[in-house]
Amino acid sequence: MSTAAPGATAAPRVAAVIGEAAGLGRALTELALRQGVPVFRFGSAEDCAGSPPGAESRLVDLADAAQPWTVDPALPGPALVFWVAGRFLQQPFAELTAADAEALTRHSLTGPAALLARILAADPHPVHLVTVGSVSAWRARQHQAYYCALRAAQSALTRNLLPELREHSPDGRATLVELGGLAVPPLPPYPAMDYGTTLDPVHVAELVWRLADTQTEPLTHAVIQRDKRPGAEGSPLLSFHGPVPDPPPHPRPDTLRPVGTHPNREERGEVEQQRT
Repeated sequence: MSTAAPGATAAPRVAAVIGEAAGLGRALTELALRQGVPVFRFGSAEDCAGSPPGAESRLVDLADAAQPWTVDPALPGPALVFWVAGRFLQQPFAELTAADAEALTRHSLTGPAALLARILAADPHPVHLVTVGSVSAWRARQHQAYYCALRAAQSALTRNLLPELREHSPDGRATLVELGGLAVPPLPPYPAMDYGTTLDPVHVAELVWRLADTQTEPLTHAVIQRDKRPGAEGSPLLSFHGPVPDPPPHPRPDTLRPVGTHPNREERGEVEQQRT
């Protein structure tokens, strides 16, 4: 790791990456190993299958209610902990099923949160939490209400965990980075993606690492969005500010449906009959 700026936390002895099979998780792992920092990958067999040589795998299915509470959480020294786990869901909120809600919540929020709690309980050394979230935490999206709510919870947990990170150690830190439009390559045997106007995970990993490495304050809240100007498409745009939630989006006419076609129409009709 490069020499830290005055006031920055001491260089970590280890790094941990929670979730994410390819893309950003792999890029952060490779970057840490190049810096000579041992890396522990916490994720499913699919997640850890994408780990480069040299990283230690701690197999844990974040969507399983029990596994985050049973995996070995101990880290042998001051740690940079990268929370990159998260799953995307785009569908009308009224069509949300119990299975959808449970899987998305466990993988994106409660699984990583349980693992973080256990890491803090097991590690007497300073912990620098680096949460890589999404601009969907505050940006309005149609048919993504539940996904956006979980991203907002991820951001809120990171910010509000800071006092406890500082209680745990005076060198505790939190870095919250919210991304827009990240390209995530599919796992083999699927073809590689054309990044196009989306953010390259390798470039984003370098920015995230630099932010954490040079941080002098207890909390850094950064936003990395993609440039959409002609000739600069996909270039990362870094800013520091407290994002203000967008107003609700106007529904697109082509997505509106008659009430009679709603998937829960019969259930609603039964309820209305009971009320009358």
